[in-house]
Amino acid sequence: NCRYSHPEPLPELDKKVLYLDQNAFSLLFSVRSGGRLPQGHEEFAREMHRRLKRLVLLQQAILPHSDIHRDETTVFRQASALREAYEIIGGDVAFTDRHSIEQAQVFEYSRAFLENRDPVLNFDVDEVLEDERNEWLRDMHIGVQMDYSLFAAELRASRDSGHAAMMGLVDQWATGRPTFDAALRTELDAFASVRTNGLLAAVDAVVAAAGNPDPMVAFNAYHNPILQEHATLRSAFIEAGHSERDAGREVIRFWAWERNREMPHHSISAYLFAALARRVVGGQRRLTRAFMND
Repeated sequence: NCRYSHPEPLPELDKKVLYLDQNAFSLLFSVRSGGRLPQGHEEFAREMHRRLKRLVLLQQAILPHSDIHRDETTVFRQASALREAYEIIGGDVAFTDRHSIEQAQVFEYSRAFLENRDPVLNFDVDEVLEDERNEWLRDMHIGVQMDYSLFAAELRASRDSGHAAMMGLVDQWATGRPTFDAALRTELDAFASVRTNGLLAAVDAVVAAAGNPDPMVAFNAYHNPILQEHATLRSAFIEAGHSERDAGREVIRFWAWERNREMPHHSISAYLFAALARRVVGGQRRLTRAFMND
């Protein structure tokens, strides 16, 4: 009645970050919703759900979701329910979208290029989280039941076209039979050519979108990450003293900088593709349609 209160400070947190594949989140969702579990692995699924839930509720870990999870969930038959489940199960924390993470590295390397120095990157996980890692879990979850289903057809089409392109690359590897080192060298050297070709294709898409009545076509064309990267880099070179006329050429020259072979997201991708090339040479030919997300 006298409204007496007593504050009790909570201990400092240092939560671990666990990244779960979409398959793992789908499995946790099946346990949570009473769905069908993989035959022979039912007990494993229930135990995994129990342990991860316990870790999250004891403030020991978070299981952040990413834009890759979001895209794969959009084409799932129970998209809204799965999205709500992985947000709650994971502790309501999300990763920064992958394009922003990649471009942050590109922009740091561009500054190093301009200043003639070594790139300096911060690999603290908090740098790539949208939310605070060490907040105590809230006692309620507030979400918006947004319907992403209108993007599903486009995501499926993009996934299918990406898969077709990958299968073309698989055929090249199967025919050329490159060594691991040869495949790695090819991938590492492709930083500039991939971006230059991507920029040309993006510009063509913008031109084509001008006559398309579908607003989503124009939206996607104008929001291509390579256009955003090129525009930001061009502005940086102009700010550094280059003329507007020369800035575009300087961006191309930066893309061809040898140090970009070391850029983390590019280097990791190159090693993964080189490893995959060796598997193809060894006889593996089948890739899932979600391979690029993996």
